[in-house]
Amino acid sequence: MNHAGEGKSDLITFYEIHQGKTAKILISNVKVNYQMFTFLVKCLLIRMNTCLKCVKLVLFFAAIFKSLTSDLDEFIMQVYVYLIDLNRGDIFVSQSGLFPCKAFFHVCGEKDSNLIEKLVGNIINQCENSGFESVAIPAICAGIFPLYWDSMTPNESITAVPLKQSSAEYKVVKEAFKRTSKQTVKKIERLQNIHLRRAYEAQKKHIAHKNAKLGGAGEKTLFHGTTHENCDSIMKTGFNRRFAGQNATAYGEGTYFAVNASYSAQSTYSKPDADGSQLMFAALVLTGVYDQGQSGIKVPPPRNAQQPHERYDSVVDNLNNPNMYVVFHDDQAYPDYLITFK
Repeated sequence: MNHAGEGKSDLITFYEIHQGKTAKILISNVKVNYQMFTFLVKCLLIRMNTCLKCVKLVLFFAAIFKSLTSDLDEFIMQVYVYLIDLNRGDIFVSQSGLFPCKAFFHVCGEKDSNLIEKLVGNIINQCENSGFESVAIPAICAGIFPLYWDSMTPNESITAVPLKQSSAEYKVVKEAFKRTSKQTVKKIERLQNIHLRRAYEAQKKHIAHKNAKLGGAGEKTLFHGTTHENCDSIMKTGFNRRFAGQNATAYGEGTYFAVNASYSAQSTYSKPDADGSQLMFAALVLTGVYDQGQSGIKVPPPRNAQQPHERYDSVVDNLNNPNMYVVFHDDQAYPDYLITFK
């Protein structure tokens, strides 16, 4: 049992049961909106160290509201996460808790028009067999962008969203930073860049497919110190390996990401501004299958000498206990959060 905010009356409690492949989030007396809900589910999966190389994931959630007619931002919520083997085209039926419906149907389809058409027919048949008179089919999780992102206008492709210090999202990012760094966090912003995220997700799908039997995309949250001069460029166009050499190239001429925030917080990498403030990105990085880094390399080493074009996805400083990852493809990392500290 893990407690976030221990000692306070408002608790977010994580229950983890690994052997039963089930887990529960219990939220009490905390204002919860849909963005927080989806973020907490994401955090729970990270805590469970869930890996999609062996199982396909289905999220089954049941929320118990204090009142369905009052302020829906305030409720007691229980979330159950089941890991089951669900193939594309399958339908999984779960109870609806106290939601005003009789059941939830969960389907696995992706963006396949033929499969979606078949699924809709199967859902209608299942409803008829169960005696249901109506059905709603929302396209939840149909897009490539995180559900916890704030809404953006049609003309908006990039925005930085300041997180409230009281939010669970802020606390999770801050906790990751403070795990190794003693500096004071001043501000955390969530970066929403549609073009960068789309390119990142495409690269993630490619690496996951290539490494289907070797651990998948190996997505990790890592840290990258930056300067006030370079920050805006990274937010708009992403990490650029062509700038390799500004700080270090000991393991290759790529973009470097640290496991520990304390490393990226050094003034060498997070150069202090005139007021003493420093900047660091908490980035999503696709590490995939990695090898030992070497000075001077511009691409990862080949996995097999007989197939020189089949290369590793990244390199590290230490194969047994990596503290640093280096990637050589710009779309292999996404600047998820910008942390201002001092």
